[in-house]
Amino acid sequence: MAEPGYTVKALDTSTWAALAALVERNNGIFGGCWCMGLYRRFAVVSDASTGGAEPETSQPGEDPAEYVRRIRSLPVDQVIGDVLFSLLQAAQVKVGRRDARLLIDVTAVAHEHARGYLPGDLTKQIDEVLGQLRMAQVSAEGKAGKPGQAEENDLDRQPTAPPASPAQ
Repeated sequence: MAEPGYTVKALDTSTWAALAALVERNNGIFGGCWCMGLYRRFAVVSDASTGGAEPETSQPGEDPAEYVRRIRSLPVDQVIGDVLFSLLQAAQVKVGRRDARLLIDVTAVAHEHARGYLPGDLTKQIDEVLGQLRMAQVSAEGKAGKPGQAEENDLDRQPTAPPASPAQ
């Protein structure tokens, strides 16, 4: 029996559904969890059965002019989605630290501001991930070993909550 074909694609709004299908078929990434902090957004592996766009061929050292051309041609919802997912991934890696709470809050504020410009499915995905990260952060803070002591390169104090928007 032949091995299934695999492709590596950029993790962005256009490939999120393929990642979700892959994770769901395999009962999560790590034992049912969606822990993706260890994965870079440009290194998502999906199997050929999920279809989708061809993988990007750009490398970290790509030509700056080509990078600018590519970014300028992207729809704004894809750029915003990429930025928000990058913030969410950084927050996931830092869960339990003070800076994770700041990253979660910044993502929530930016998402709320951009909500009217984003497709409903993307907004739903971001809301779900934000909810999961908030729960993980609260849980991790409750299990912290030495309260009040920051890890290396962490914030020196707990960030204050962002002001509530009129819609909240």
